Amino acid sequence: VGGVPSSPIEVWLVDVETLEGAARDMTLGALAAALLSDSVAKISFGAGPDVDRLSLLPGFSGGARRVVDLSSGPGNGTGRGLGAALRRWCPRLRLDKTQQCSDWTRRPLTPEQVAYAAADAVSLFPLYDTLLSAGQAVPERTVLPSLRRGGSAAEPHTAGERGVVDASVDVRALATSTPGCRVVRDVDSAGAEVNAMCIVVAGGERLLVLFPRGEQVDLRWLSLAIGRPRKHTRLASRDFCRSAYGAEPGLVPPLPLRDGVRLLAHPKLLQKTLVGSAGKDGWWIVLKPSVLTAPADVVPPG
Repeated sequence: VGGVPSSPIEVWLVDVETLEGAARDMTLGALAAALLSDSVAKISFGAGPDVDRLSLLPGFSGGARRVVDLSSGPGNGTGRGLGAALRRWCPRLRLDKTQQCSDWTRRPLTPEQVAYAAADAVSLFPLYDTLLSAGQAVPERTVLPSLRRGGSAAEPHTAGERGVVDASVDVRALATSTPGCRVVRDVDSAGAEVNAMCIVVAGGERLLVLFPRGEQVDLRWLSLAIGRPRKHTRLASRDFCRSAYGAEPGLVPPLPLRDGVRLLAHPKLLQKTLVGSAGKDGWWIVLKPSVLTAPADVVPPG
């Protein structure tokens, strides 16, 4: 950042996509703990989208506490970025945004991209100090994920002392608004029984994979079908299934309850009436053939 004097500030830049195994779990665990800590304030600029992206990862459904979002400061309204805020409040600083539109999907990151990411973070400190000195302090707040239809992903419907997710409320609401769907106590019509598997792909993509009951998902061919390495594809953990998909493992309905979930179906299930869990023991959702063919991608059989 041009114009910033020497200081003891250190920037830790963590490229989560390059981490694996214990190193990844340890790093993400430390980051999740810091975000939820009440003893550490987090300075950001436009925290909402970042919290949404992090909520796709296990352990991040609680959002972030004590967030000082400088984008909500005076004159930093919707559509005005960090560069504009610095020009207004810290005109001596120069933040080069050239790398903002570079290809961030390629690995390893270039030295220029690393420098840009670090400068982006460092520039928040003089902006924060300037606003504070000008009597324009931004209040701290809690930022929750928004990836939920009708509420926050951090606040699922629960029942019982153990906090088991009861997805039946969301399933009934979805069935009411989706033609060809109905929720029943007893299955009173013939149909293909399905299992719905929650699959997570590196980078945050969430898949809901439908398979005939009794058959298993082969993650090797599934990875091949979606064009991703096998090591980047895994079953969602119980906690992630609850927070990011809105249901308990084994009781996941055959339709997404959260925005941003991609639906994949075994070809055997097309043009059939389907019967799957309605999110609660003893309850079922029945889907007419027209429901599945429109939103679902077809994946080849194993």
